[in-house]
Amino acid sequence: MNAMQISSQRATPVSVAVSPLALRLANAAAGLGVALFVLTMAVAALGAAPGATVWNRAGGVLAGSLICLAMIKKAQAGSRGAYTRVRWITAVAGAAMMVTAVIAGSFPLWFRAEQAVHALVIGALACALNAPALAGARSGRSR
Repeated sequence: MNAMQISSQRATPVSVAVSPLALRLANAAAGLGVALFVLTMAVAALGAAPGATVWNRAGGVLAGSLICLAMIKKAQAGSRGAYTRVRWITAVAGAAMMVTAVIAGSFPLWFRAEQAVHALVIGALACALNAPALAGARSGRSR
């Protein structure tokens, strides 16, 4: 097979329904990720050492939030793979953030509070992406 035959056999983009609410929630999650990292830098600048665990977690939250936003935008453009990945990522990330918020002593109170808020936003995004109204869009059928 040559390159022309392979490219003609690729699936055409499908219509994936991403609600405006999901896009707003993804933007809010990305904003919270940036805010957490800036807050961590501010705490460090004020002389309180946040610790390696807090820095690593804040960096991971920032990266994950921006990746989630990028995947939402790809899903909006018709990528079914990005849509499936972002549905899984939001479900797992929301649960992981809530666990972080509950663990007492491992993280400072300000960090756990931010994680709780972020978990609620990511959880709402997961619900918006997995809403029954979108079931037809996920399966390729209309209801």
